[in-house]
Amino acid sequence: MPRSQSAEFILAGTSACGAITLTNPVDVVKTRLQLQGELKQKGAVYTGITQAMLRIFRQEGVLGLQRGLFAAYLLQFSNVGCRFGFYGTLKDFFAVKPGHSTAQWLSSMGLGAVSGSAAALVSNPFFLLKSRFQAIGSEDVLHQHVQPSLRSAFREIGRTHGLSGYYQGLSAFVPRVSAATAVQLSTYDMSKDIILQSTQVQEGISTHFGASLLSGLAVTVAMQPFDLIAVRLMNQPQTSEGALYAGPVDCCKKILQHEGASGLFKGITANYARFGPYCARSPLHPEFANWVIFPNWVTPPKLGFQHPDTTNETAIGLPNYDPHPLAPPQLIIWQSRESCLGSLGTPFFPAWSAGQPT
Repeated sequence: MPRSQSAEFILAGTSACGAITLTNPVDVVKTRLQLQGELKQKGAVYTGITQAMLRIFRQEGVLGLQRGLFAAYLLQFSNVGCRFGFYGTLKDFFAVKPGHSTAQWLSSMGLGAVSGSAAALVSNPFFLLKSRFQAIGSEDVLHQHVQPSLRSAFREIGRTHGLSGYYQGLSAFVPRVSAATAVQLSTYDMSKDIILQSTQVQEGISTHFGASLLSGLAVTVAMQPFDLIAVRLMNQPQTSEGALYAGPVDCCKKILQHEGASGLFKGITANYARFGPYCARSPLHPEFANWVIFPNWVTPPKLGFQHPDTTNETAIGLPNYDPHPLAPPQLIIWQSRESCLGSLGTPFFPAWSAGQPT
């Protein structure tokens, strides 16, 4: 049976949180690289990913490398959960099949853009908070929104600017998320399909990993200018004299005027270092969870668990067979859907038979 929309949302959101825990330090570096030297020409404090991480660690400790982590959790769960959830629902509704033809690719990209726009509306407040917290402590930034906690920062925005304050930078964040979603989801499907058709490998972790890295590269290039502009719009000070930037177009013009075209691509290496592994890790979580936890939802599983005292043959088709309920499990690799689901249906899932609920 197909996955429900709520299952798509939860599975994609939790996998994204697992990925962002590892990549958040690089995200901190990315944000600071994008904000340093804002509208001016001068020597850079942060010159690269490794140098920046070491400098931040020496001056701010581990907490400095994980600034904005809880805001990043909220961002990833809301944004990625909505993106993948809406994308899967729309793809099923319009019967769009993955493939590498032009029509299939454009259809996937269009659905990705729509789901990304919807996700941007939900997650903009959390991207704003994440960007501001990651900028705190930077040695080269025009403004810092210093707050003692995520809760106090959230309240201060509402008290000072009202509901509109949570959507500062939305005009750049929507195209950022739309571009990222459209390119990631369409190129992921296309890359995986090409790998499967052009090689002899079967669908599994290796194909998902390769397709994810390729889609991550495409996503980084597509969203980089929007990402940088969104960060600067969200971190700019709001004073009586007015905002530093009137909007995304004005921000782009001022960057080109004062920093050149390369200013729009500040932090792109860190952006891919963050997004490449993130893209590779996020889809693998729901794929693996679907194979093992939800065996009747998706593609044929390749992993299963079996009691050490049972064999593949004795487990198949016996939904109540459980000779050693306390015996520790061992991980085995199955060669087919039937053998995996047959064993999953008995020792560890007595209420399941061949992957179907009894």
